[in-house]
Amino acid sequence: MNDFEQVLLEKNYALAAQFLLADEQLLQQTMQVFFTGHYRYNQQLSNVFDCFKTQHQSVLQPFFKQWIELLSTPQTDAFHRNSYRYFQDVEIPEQYQGKLYQLAFADMLNMSNAIAIRVFAMTTCFNIAKHYVELLPELQQAIQVVREDQSPAVQSRSRHLLTAIQKCLSSN
Repeated sequence: MNDFEQVLLEKNYALAAQFLLADEQLLQQTMQVFFTGHYRYNQQLSNVFDCFKTQHQSVLQPFFKQWIELLSTPQTDAFHRNSYRYFQDVEIPEQYQGKLYQLAFADMLNMSNAIAIRVFAMTTCFNIAKHYVELLPELQQAIQVVREDQSPAVQSRSRHLLTAIQKCLSSN
């Protein structure tokens, strides 16, 4: 077991993030494990990626093209959940926004998806759509449909996002 694996096992995600920042090859290998590995590795690595959200968002951007393409293929629920969980909190470069919005929109509307996937996809859609006001009415309608789900998580997130959409629409 190497040092990186040891700190992951110990759930020291901030230190694991430092390892990735310091070693490009380790980062490349880690992303491949995230993309293709067991759902438990996917979950652990998503916790490491959370450490990048505030200060090092650009570290994972070179992987966005492959990452977003993989969202359109059958993957584990963990992959979809953790991907949207990450994407909902970071700035998405313009060249990837259309494809990511399309995928997140479909995943948000897919009632057979796990609740967490749908909720994180909903927020990902909003964070892209707020830059394109013409998308907001369609997103608003879709969220109202999704809101019919009785899950408290869906209810809460949809209420919050519908309020945010109204603010965006009224300020334009």
